[in-house]
Amino acid sequence: MRRVATTLAAVLLLAVLAPGAGAARPDNTNWVWANGIPTDDIDNDAQARAEMLQALGLFLGTGQGFELDRDMTRAEAAVMLVRFLGAERTALGGTWAHPFRDVPAWVDPYIGWLYQNGLTKGMSAVRFGAQERTTLKHYAIFLARALRGPDIPDEAWTVCATPDEVRLWDEVNQSFARAAAVGLSVRALLLPRTAQGGGGSMAQWLVDQGVFTAAQFEEAAWGILPSGYKEDPLARYVAGVRVAVCEEADLVPAAASEYGDRDRLHAARVSPDGVAELFALDAKTLAVRAVDRYQTDPRVRGFVYIGTVDSPEGRIDGLVERYEAEDGSPAGVGGLLCWNGSAIAHVVTRDALWGSVAETLRADLSKAFGEGFGRIEDAQGTRRTFLTDGRLLVAGIDTLFLFAPDVSGGLVRRACPAGAQVLMFGAGGMAVTQRAAADNTVTIECLDVRTGAVTDTYTVAPDRAGEEGRRTLAAENQWNSGYFLGEAGLYGEAGLYRLIDGRLRQLTDRPVLSVAFRRNNPEPVFLTHAPGERIQGSHGPGGDRIMEARLDGSFGTLLVNDPPHGIVVTGLVGSTDYAQEVIFYGEPVSGAQRADGVYTYMTHTYMTEGRGISVLEYEAADPETADGWDPDDPDAYKAGYVQKEQARLTAVGYHT
Repeated sequence: MRRVATTLAAVLLLAVLAPGAGAARPDNTNWVWANGIPTDDIDNDAQARAEMLQALGLFLGTGQGFELDRDMTRAEAAVMLVRFLGAERTALGGTWAHPFRDVPAWVDPYIGWLYQNGLTKGMSAVRFGAQERTTLKHYAIFLARALRGPDIPDEAWTVCATPDEVRLWDEVNQSFARAAAVGLSVRALLLPRTAQGGGGSMAQWLVDQGVFTAAQFEEAAWGILPSGYKEDPLARYVAGVRVAVCEEADLVPAAASEYGDRDRLHAARVSPDGVAELFALDAKTLAVRAVDRYQTDPRVRGFVYIGTVDSPEGRIDGLVERYEAEDGSPAGVGGLLCWNGSAIAHVVTRDALWGSVAETLRADLSKAFGEGFGRIEDAQGTRRTFLTDGRLLVAGIDTLFLFAPDVSGGLVRRACPAGAQVLMFGAGGMAVTQRAAADNTVTIECLDVRTGAVTDTYTVAPDRAGEEGRRTLAAENQWNSGYFLGEAGLYGEAGLYRLIDGRLRQLTDRPVLSVAFRRNNPEPVFLTHAPGERIQGSHGPGGDRIMEARLDGSFGTLLVNDPPHGIVVTGLVGSTDYAQEVIFYGEPVSGAQRADGVYTYMTHTYMTEGRGISVLEYEAADPETADGWDPDDPDAYKAGYVQKEQARLTAVGYHT
């Protein structure tokens, strides 16, 4: 496959969500730079996506296969547009005049039909450019016309693609592979079609037009596109198309259940007297596989799925009861059930798990995706459930409950010190906790929950007096590095920590605000500032220096603040095109160049250590008020800001 260059902006993805209570993530949702069009929540493997479109008659390939690495021609783009409009049969069955002299016979009816319907104008009055490479923007315009109608302006391509993707393909790569066209086409299936007063998805419209049936779509899209589940009646939807309905009435799907074992979905029905029936359904067909029941509190209205653990008896799913008050408002979560798809056991009661705080706990499904499925949090956002490495940890009020295949009986209970917060649950059953003392000293520990042994302890003193001086770690500040198998880490005002091979190592006790990695370099780069000298910019807290934690335990400096550079650095981006340089975001806080926007910079380590900075870009918070704003060229103002900021940095001793 062609090597695709990446840009800083290309790391921003277009998220497309399926309708329904949630979206089951297919197996392969990694970023595939070979196609350059990754979309959240769907299988981004180019071959799998091409096979799905082929099964639906939207992409047929050539005599040499799909040829996903080859650039797409304008003729091929025209054919795909006709198919996406459900008009292939009409186009091939008629004679359609057009003025173009460079159109091969095989594509003539497609281009003629597009021309007669006002969907293409060609490259000139007599030339279509059939064999020339199309661009991503042109192809996105084609798809946008299929979605919005023929009269939309060319700028409407943004409904199908992002500016970053256009820059990547049309400016950096100067090519547009068929794999990328497949990626945009699959994405378009999930988008709403508003042409001619429509409102459903493009996939639903194609079903309505008879291009393919709902059954064909269900089969082709299984494992490629996400599923969403709606109630009343319980049904499965893919890209807005209803593909399966459960015959059992009045079932409520367990929240986040679709994120688990893809072959099994959980649903429940709770009677007014508190008899709960739990159903195991086939996740694809919604056919009922098994059912069990038990007596519970009448306030239970459903369940939250929190993870699956293998056991000698088979796969065990963890479900937590969801309570509602009489007025229908949430009333916290309840007891924990183990459910193997045929029988249930009330393993831990509500009181034993959560005590008096049960009614304030919530199931935060907004963070379920990629975060260990349904997660239980308290009112302050402290996480209580974790799923890692095939092990499920539930942090109760004073006890840790671990469900794992490598512990006796499948369940182990460990006392949890009062006030301790579980920050991370890592591979091998290792939990990282922290607790603060009255004097704001914070103790960070690594606990092997399987054995109860504390492997590492670190005590971090406050750097300023008062509550605001507490130096803690934040659970959301986790980093993972593909360079080390099984490695993860945490960072915050209390420093930077690496969890690997069952041990927690403190890399530094300096305050850490952001972490990134560079290409082919396993050493983490971190943003920091001097202890006690917290820096506040208009866009949030930041640092003034960038350092690297080397494998030998030493540190390197990539950006210092001597002489003062006048930048509040607010975030790091690991560089992919430069092995040593680091891209970072920030704002100048001194001098005439101060502006209400964010600059993008890059370090230069080949110069005097910490003394090289390039200004890459500027993004105004309100571009229309920026100096040099031109409505006909919305990005024109940026160059002036970049040049002035670069001049300011050069004047104070930071060279490019």
